[in-house]
Amino acid sequence: MQARGEFPRDPWPVLNWWVAETNQVESATVGKQRSRDPKDDEVLGCALAADAEFIVTRDPDLLVLAKPFGISIVTPRQFLQALARRRSRRSSA
Repeated sequence: MQARGEFPRDPWPVLNWWVAETNQVESATVGKQRSRDPKDDEVLGCALAADAEFIVTRDPDLLVLAKPFGISIVTPRQFLQALARRRSRRSSA
């Protein structure tokens, strides 16, 4: 695992995976300003347009919103914990 902010020596495998596994969307309109930082509303709009379940961030202006539009806004640690819980439920079912 790499320290935060460090890039892999060869970023192409990660970038190729990213392109293959993601969808590009136009940001949806979120109505009135939702975040303390108006630029973050673009992130919310993209997540809404993509029908995202999570926004993973360390941005406190987004984290304070918790779950707008039913989209969970979580830290990387919380996201990994949610994935682990989901995996645990699947394996016990």
